[in-house]
Amino acid sequence: MTKLHHALIPLVALLSVAPASAAPRKVPAKTVEKITCKEFVALDDEFKPKAVSYALGYDRAKHPEAEVIDITGVDRIVPVIITSCKARPTETLLQRIRADLHKL
Repeated sequence: MTKLHHALIPLVALLSVAPASAAPRKVPAKTVEKITCKEFVALDDEFKPKAVSYALGYDRAKHPEAEVIDITGVDRIVPVIITSCKARPTETLLQRIRADLHKL
């Protein structure tokens, strides 16, 4: 497997987690660049900070000049990204993260 495949496995696992009461469903694998805000908002609140952390790390690996935030910054930006994603559900999670990072 390539590095990219290894990097996508945790995100696919996050997106495939469903509440215990929900009927099991297969979630198609997507690259982190294609995860929409609508899909992000639909995630369980417990997994949203993990998805944002993963997306930030992924973006940082692809764009080393990208802004870096520490773990406490993730907790502060998640509510901003949720609000932003609700307003723009068709944009990707990475687009909203890049746009909202300066709001910290």
